[in-house]
Amino acid sequence: MTDVHYIRTPEDLLRLLRDNEEFREAVRRHILSDELIRLPERFAVFADRVETFMDRVETFMAEQHQTNAEQRQFNEEQLQFNAEQRQFNEEQRQATRRLETAVGELRGNAARGVVRDRFDDIVALFGFYLNSILTRAELSKLLPAKPWESDISYGDRQSFLSADLVVEAIDDNDRIHYVAVEASYTADERDTTRALRNSALLERLTGQPAYAVVASVRNVHEIQSLIDDGRVRWYQIDSDDFTPD
Repeated sequence: MTDVHYIRTPEDLLRLLRDNEEFREAVRRHILSDELIRLPERFAVFADRVETFMDRVETFMAEQHQTNAEQRQFNEEQLQFNAEQRQFNEEQRQATRRLETAVGELRGNAARGVVRDRFDDIVALFGFYLNSILTRAELSKLLPAKPWESDISYGDRQSFLSADLVVEAIDDNDRIHYVAVEASYTADERDTTRALRNSALLERLTGQPAYAVVASVRNVHEIQSLIDDGRVRWYQIDSDDFTPD
């Protein structure tokens, strides 16, 4: 015989729901939709997926931390490389400048050697004849014996004594002239300044006319006006003169 349950109070309903699984399931299906009934199962699936996703996120974050660490190490190595590259470039520039300076000095010495061999050609620019080439000692004798009592500056005095070539020449009337020569592979304003200053000193110290000459293979543009108006004469050196025999 089927048990009969009477529901007269809320407590009776609650007791029946608690004690009778079939009744409880029937009430649940009557009140709840299938979606709500399956909600715990779906939530469990969702929770599993979230856990899987979080595991993947943690793995990704760990890999990202490793990548960031490697990137920082790479950046540090790159900075070190850049610093070393800058140092190498600077050393290379300094070496290049030293080489250019050495080449310039070699060319300057070669140019001075050429003009000392071509002194007769240089005086011939003016129609003169060689009388003598003045040595440093002879130039020194021309200067005031007591430099401190002279208005000739120390720098001008040293420039005069270090002149590349000073020639004493004579013209057809046996009158004495002086020629102050500065030699370079490429003549610039420094050369013309020294030649003009030395020739002015020669005129002042000897009372005889003196002339400024630059001897070079080529000249910078800035000194061309001095050559064009005759304030400085140019003796052109052949570039072949710098080629060893």
